[in-house]
Amino acid sequence: MKEKAKSVLLAVLVLLSLLQSYFLAYNFPNFSITNQPESGYIRTDLQGTEETAENLLQPDEMILHFGLDKHTVLYPETEFYNLIFQRLKGRTFDGFQRLSILTVDWSEIRKTFKGVEIRFNKGIPMNLLARMMQIQGDTALESDTINRIWIYMKENKEEVRTLFVNDTGSAIYESTKADLTVKDVEEFVGFGEFKTPYATEYGEYYLPSEPLKIVKYRIPYDQFTSDQMQRSLFPDPGITRNLPEKDGSVIYTDSKRGLRVINKSKWITYTDPIAPVDSSNNVLENLYASVQFVNRHGGWNGKYILHETGGSEADGNNRFMFQQYYGPYPIISDEGASFGYMRLTAQKGVVSAYERSLINLDKPVTEKTQLELPGGKELQDRLLNRKLPSPVRDLYPAYVPTITEKYVELRPVWAVETADGERHIL
Repeated sequence: MKEKAKSVLLAVLVLLSLLQSYFLAYNFPNFSITNQPESGYIRTDLQGTEETAENLLQPDEMILHFGLDKHTVLYPETEFYNLIFQRLKGRTFDGFQRLSILTVDWSEIRKTFKGVEIRFNKGIPMNLLARMMQIQGDTALESDTINRIWIYMKENKEEVRTLFVNDTGSAIYESTKADLTVKDVEEFVGFGEFKTPYATEYGEYYLPSEPLKIVKYRIPYDQFTSDQMQRSLFPDPGITRNLPEKDGSVIYTDSKRGLRVINKSKWITYTDPIAPVDSSNNVLENLYASVQFVNRHGGWNGKYILHETGGSEADGNNRFMFQQYYGPYPIISDEGASFGYMRLTAQKGVVSAYERSLINLDKPVTEKTQLELPGGKELQDRLLNRKLPSPVRDLYPAYVPTITEKYVELRPVWAVETADGERHIL
């Protein structure tokens, strides 16, 4: 009996030994080296969507020309805008040659020929445009800034012409080997057949001939805390000190970097001074650095499009302004709110300044109200009665945010952009 018990015990011990060997072999702890945060920053629990630079490069609007001086306008994130944009990104543009501005009659093209006009209201550097579209060849316009692309059918309706126009209107470049056909243009124009008709004003901006239906939203929100931003933006948050200001904002600093948190408007400005360099900046390098910086320090709290690039040789910086959209329309803050954009400054691939809202619109809409923005003569009269500092350059629907403690209300308006680059709410 004892021998039998010993045999059973021995069998159990052998089995346990085999099980232990199995677990040691197949469940050994993973001691692989983990990647450390770049640039010395600590990754925090800031919740935001990551983006790529290419996804942030889009036209501000598209204008479809039907001939007979008839037009319509397509805005970002709408079905036909997306269809046209995706097709254009898949086509090639080559064989560029510069034209005299005197050889192109824009008024005739606009009124007479079927086509699509792609607009970048603040202009886009050609080397950034080349990341968006398949632009090939040794182009003379590489260092230029493009404001519009015209793609239209010639008078014989058997050929397509593609023109790139710079932001000052002083240079026109024709792509003589663009991979586009008459059928493409016909399809593009056909997408706008049942859209709201627009009429051109002075060849610069377009007015809808009838009221534009648009929705007002009320959206709850979350927001980042000061502590989260400190831990995200300072390599060693433990050595920062805070300096309260009279207006209720607080400045955090580690003697080199500075973070100002404006609690009233839920806004931050961050600076990390960099000594200017003599060599020229690479706008692509700085754009990618800026996008990655946002990815790591809060993410993209909504849909954004690169709206403006700037900088100067004196300070050696590139400055980028990313415009926030809700649906097809930009969010434009008035004097009472800071919301709807991000600004970054970069030099040699290093970000030295960062502005953004602490608000995240990531909750379901609680209230929708269908409204109409005026069109036709009523809109014309409003424009005529509004005293503006310079001529109107563009007109488009937008949202003005009102921020409360519980929600953000997005109110529809007409936004006017004047020749001096300023925006005004009509």
